[in-house]
Amino acid sequence: MKTRRAVVGGLIGGLALSAFGAVARATGIPVQLELLLGTIIVPTAGATAVVVGFAAHLAVSIAIALLYAAGFERCARRGGWTVGLAFSLVHTAISGAVIGLVPYVHPRVPGMLPAPGPYLAHLGAVAIGCSVLMHAVYGIIVGAVYGDVESEPRAVGQPDESTKVGRIAAAPENDAGSDEGDADLDTREGRRRASRVAQKGGAS
Repeated sequence: MKTRRAVVGGLIGGLALSAFGAVARATGIPVQLELLLGTIIVPTAGATAVVVGFAAHLAVSIAIALLYAAGFERCARRGGWTVGLAFSLVHTAISGAVIGLVPYVHPRVPGMLPAPGPYLAHLGAVAIGCSVLMHAVYGIIVGAVYGDVESEPRAVGQPDESTKVGRIAAAPENDAGSDEGDADLDTREGRRRASRVAQKGGAS
């Protein structure tokens, strides 16, 4: 697994999500992921909570990118932005369900902050579409940065490289064995001829 590329992809993807969320808030969509994360630790909804939440958001983005990378290598057997986009659908489904559980695990929801609801449903239909789009952008970025997997899938019927190497290594031994066999045959034939000549000489 290309860990460094996964970390970089997760970091860029996380920054893109934060930028996307800022644009959404500027247009009236109350997507406050950083504040939601920060107030898990910080008791007041202020700048400190936003900074802490932003750091937590980047850490989570990197961790999820590592899961993407494991999926590229072990499940899909390929990478790239298209596979990242496909993985983002699973990511969206899981994260949407998790967000629906926020009121049960977050100490300041719904008291200080409103509950976003599953898939941000409590924030409106536009917020749901925004969440899907944000995850799609994240998956595309992670897949594009990660690129191809380390071990490309082997085509059906294609021999393994180790088998090829074994055959190549065995070829000189087989050739040497055939040469030795030919030499033994020549030696035996020479002895027979010498025996015939000796017999003829004794008879004369």
